[in-house]
Amino acid sequence: MEMFRDISISTILEYINPYLNIIIALIIMIIIYYIAKKLLYRLRIKGIITRSTEGTLKVIILITLASIILPTLFSTVLQRYEILWLSIAIFIFIGVAITVSLHSYLENSLMYIIVVASGILKDGDNIQIEIDGKSYIGRVTLTEGSHMHLRTNHGASVLIPYKKVFNAIIVKRQYTVLRFMIKIYGYNLDIESLVERIVNIIKKAKTIIKEEISVKLHEASDDSVSLDIEVGIMNPGNINECYEEIIESLTTELPYKIDIKILE
Repeated sequence: MEMFRDISISTILEYINPYLNIIIALIIMIIIYYIAKKLLYRLRIKGIITRSTEGTLKVIILITLASIILPTLFSTVLQRYEILWLSIAIFIFIGVAITVSLHSYLENSLMYIIVVASGILKDGDNIQIEIDGKSYIGRVTLTEGSHMHLRTNHGASVLIPYKKVFNAIIVKRQYTVLRFMIKIYGYNLDIESLVERIVNIIKKAKTIIKEEISVKLHEASDDSVSLDIEVGIMNPGNINECYEEIIESLTTELPYKIDIKILE
């Protein structure tokens, strides 16, 4: 009992003070990171930054906080020369981590500069672009950063990294393309005459370019035939009107049950 009486409050505080500093430093680090995370989330929701940029900035903020707080945190339990080496190691780690995390962003940003400076694409260009085996058609919006926006004819927005844009096959179009797939139900259908009949029906539409009609076989079975159809439209503003006119004509004039699906 006398031994415990000899231990004063100041002695206890002196003993636990380093550990209190560690806990406080960690709490401060967590609070700052949480606030920064919320702010970045709001910026992404508003469309100011992309998801990839948000993730990159989170990593940078976390590493920066660690580089500031960790040396201070360990200074309570380590010697000065040990703190020096720890700080050097942390800064090396930060340099490597930032380089790795920003590699993709910096590469895409460089490709953005090349695309804009070379004039390969311009805002408002109507293009068909092939990426990873998939084809997209729409109007270009060149936004500064890592991704190009492609607005399809049906209002969807496709984000394409500038690195892939630079290496992609791009076809510039002077007109808008309406793409859809039609599935026709029936037994022993004559595909050649069916394609010819569909082309003739579509040619009756008022707002299309008659020379830009493509009807290709997608899939055939005993009881149905699926066809991929592309129709050139001079005025993008008429695409919905044209689509409705073509669908109505096909539904009325084809003596079969059909299903139609718009393709982006």
